[in-house]
Amino acid sequence: MRKFLTVMLIITMPLLMTVASCSVLFNSQSLAGSSWTLKSLGDPNNLTPLLSGRTITIRFYDSGGYMGSDGNNGSYGAGYKTDGNKISIAAPSFAGFTVQDEPPGFLKQYQTYFYSLSRAHDFKINDNELLINCSNGNSLLFSRIIDISRKS
Repeated sequence: MRKFLTVMLIITMPLLMTVASCSVLFNSQSLAGSSWTLKSLGDPNNLTPLLSGRTITIRFYDSGGYMGSDGNNGSYGAGYKTDGNKISIAAPSFAGFTVQDEPPGFLKQYQTYFYSLSRAHDFKINDNELLINCSNGNSLLFSRIIDISRKS
């Protein structure tokens, strides 16, 4: 009987460890350690694509901080908290930027993004998309940035 239990333990332990690690690696609702590019924003029923030629990014860190590129050769960041699918994002601090309205209309999108970001209410991750709904009635839709440097 003891031999049987030892064999069963040897067989099942790697399987249990694999399943446990998969639940951590593939927790689809965890923002920690993920990076995103803004695709569109505004009215959730009629999202407006970010104007071409600009890229706004955000990365959520395990420590509860976030940081990103603002599309104007500058960066921004602060802290965030999640509880289930609820999210609270602190208003960002900015570094090294001068906002220019090129292409025309970008300044309005820029202002909408940061105004909405600090009013984030809840979020949902679906495959490689992140949707953040904001208390001002806007939504922010992001695409996941796949970091191939982290793959082994």
